[in-house]
Amino acid sequence: MRKVGLWVVALAMIILLALPMGASAEPARHAGGPGCTQWYTIRCGDTLSKIAWRYGTSVSYLASLNGISNPNYIVAGTTICVQARPPQPPKPKPKPAGFYYTVRCGDTLGNIGWRYGWSPCTWLRSTTSTTLT
Repeated sequence: MRKVGLWVVALAMIILLALPMGASAEPARHAGGPGCTQWYTIRCGDTLSKIAWRYGTSVSYLASLNGISNPNYIVAGTTICVQARPPQPPKPKPKPAGFYYTVRCGDTLGNIGWRYGWSPCTWLRSTTSTTLT
């Protein structure tokens, strides 16, 4: 009888160890990444849907933001991210100073300069080309 009791206890421990623990559903303080702008500490009686409603967001957003695999299981005392900073848009490429002009057949420095209000000397000083042919 004593051997059977030990086997039952051992089997129960194996089953308990195989079940997912709360730690896998609990996000760490770094959940939400460095872009988190607002944190909330879960209190006793809170649900993810109550928290989502309070902050004007969805349960799925909070779960994905904090790495919560089971939104029905949250632990009081856990701090979660409830609002993340939107991703920054890519910076625009700097535009080159001035403008480009495609030389057409029959153009001269004089008529191009006259068209844009530049003298031939100003035009020559501003061009990056060292030789004109």
